[in-house]
Amino acid sequence: MQLITTYNTFELSAYPRIAVWPANERFVDTASKIAKELNLPILNYYSGGKDLSNFDFFLEVSSEGLILRQFDSKLKFSINFSDNSIKHRLLSKRSELLGRAIGLKNDDFKHVVDGTAGFGKDSFILANLGCFVTLCERDFVIAKMLEHAIESAKHNSEQWLAESGSRMSLVRNDVRGISHEILDHADVIYLDPMFPHKKNNALSKKEIELLKSLQPPAVLDLEHEDLLEWALDQKVERVVFKRPIRSKPVGKRSPSHQLLGKIIRYDVYQLSGKQSQ
Repeated sequence: MQLITTYNTFELSAYPRIAVWPANERFVDTASKIAKELNLPILNYYSGGKDLSNFDFFLEVSSEGLILRQFDSKLKFSINFSDNSIKHRLLSKRSELLGRAIGLKNDDFKHVVDGTAGFGKDSFILANLGCFVTLCERDFVIAKMLEHAIESAKHNSEQWLAESGSRMSLVRNDVRGISHEILDHADVIYLDPMFPHKKNNALSKKEIELLKSLQPPAVLDLEHEDLLEWALDQKVERVVFKRPIRSKPVGKRSPSHQLLGKIIRYDVYQLSGKQSQ
């Protein structure tokens, strides 16, 4: 699948102060290229990190990949599709439930547009299940981390990981800005916008808190109803909207059916615009 480099249209000034930081001298050139691509400042490695305090976040470039860190905090995150949490999900019933929500049957693999990709875990699960997945992510830093994780998966020596990565492509934009060519080939639009998490909720993990901290209020308000209405207007087989299990459905239209997990559910909207064979 091709990597599409359509950049998001949000103003850089709306985001927290972010800089790129090479972990050691070997990564200065790579960090410089990433900083230029994302139009971010790069911190001088030879300063010993003295200028880190001038920023809210820094994107560390190291042998471990790209690590997003919050200054003066233990909060950090990287995207790695080979880590144990992903492997655990692949073996769990949560993976099966997501596949059922998408409508997977036998060898009838779908082309799924993940309109709110985030850290890409659900997208990778779907790719591992055999789907071709277009990930849409409008945060330019998260999108760069996703790009790196997808490329790392594609070139991994483990066949299952490389095959899953090869079925993933990235669009660095709001899903509502993707091309008609992609939508014409899509069977399903999958939406998992951020929603409020209680302190004792198992979904309230460090990556959720980091993503909320990274994005400005205007982006955090993802206009869930408008996003769903846009998706329902597309000529796809179905739209799947992930929600907290006890929350009300979004919008005025009731889902065709729901699939319930322990703490989340999938609202499935079966559409007439494109029918599965």
